[in-house]
Amino acid sequence: MSEIDATLLSPAEAARALFAADGLAFPPLPDALAARLVRDADETTVFSTRADLPASPYQIEVYTRELARGRAPSDYALIGFAGRGINSWAAHYYRVMPGLALLIQIEWGGAYTDAEMSKALAERLFAWAARMQDKAAAARDAGTLPFEKTLLFVFSPFGTSGWAWLDGAAPTDRVTLDTEAPIGSRAEAAFDAALTVRR
Repeated sequence: MSEIDATLLSPAEAARALFAADGLAFPPLPDALAARLVRDADETTVFSTRADLPASPYQIEVYTRELARGRAPSDYALIGFAGRGINSWAAHYYRVMPGLALLIQIEWGGAYTDAEMSKALAERLFAWAARMQDKAAAARDAGTLPFEKTLLFVFSPFGTSGWAWLDGAAPTDRVTLDTEAPIGSRAEAAFDAALTVRR
């Protein structure tokens, strides 16, 4: 994509073009939320709906800690590509909404990355994330979302992946993730159980 072409695109269109150019599915974002994306001033391949990013999305632990301390915005999206060196690069999809926080980092763009394997993983994780967002939105509309708690799901090839409940009434500096596989199924089951109790 030429610089001239890029200037004619909205941030949402530029983000979609960026993912498409890499042959990677666009992360699941409602159109209204995607329309609020802005390009990060420091990392041009990162887009977010929040004005202040505490760090590069590559530093996923910063975002986990921010959520645990109760200092993160309650509803935002962050997507794009960031990393360092020749092989530590990733595609990022962070979606935080009432009751649910998904921090997904997929190895992408590194010199030794298996692109086909990463692409397949992204498709599975994005489909799962879309389902989880739909459940959270439906529960919020039905009044069955446990607003005092947030299910945190972290997936990263460079650190610990797992899930945990964050208690908004008890911010913490340390999050202990449940890492038992399959983490996605276990996290979803915990979320479904919490919604059932609320009903």
